[in-house]
Amino acid sequence: MHLTQATLQIGGSKVEIDGFYESHRVACEAYAHVGPLKFGQSRKLATDVLKLAMVDKHLGQGCRKIIVVAGTEAYAWLTGKCWQAGAVREFGIEVMRVELPPNIHAKVLATQALQFR
Repeated sequence: MHLTQATLQIGGSKVEIDGFYESHRVACEAYAHVGPLKFGQSRKLATDVLKLAMVDKHLGQGCRKIIVVAGTEAYAWLTGKCWQAGAVREFGIEVMRVELPPNIHAKVLATQALQFR
């Protein structure tokens, strides 16, 4: 399966999706942050949950919804006990964690360090 970025028109708004495969009804959001989550980062993940629920409703429900994360902290937050994790379960969103190759992991950490200066 090959997902590509897509822009969907939903209710007069443009919705950017990180990965989309229309014929297989798959929508995916990706989150590469590694390490502890700050408030804004958890808010971004919550926004992705809402976006995937909106796409699912627009497509007539029943699409496969996936959030892919690189960090263990993001995975734990999305699958934990907070209400946002409850929304993930309620909306049937899959949470997948990927192990980044060492060179990509290093680049993500370097980019994150630049962002917080």
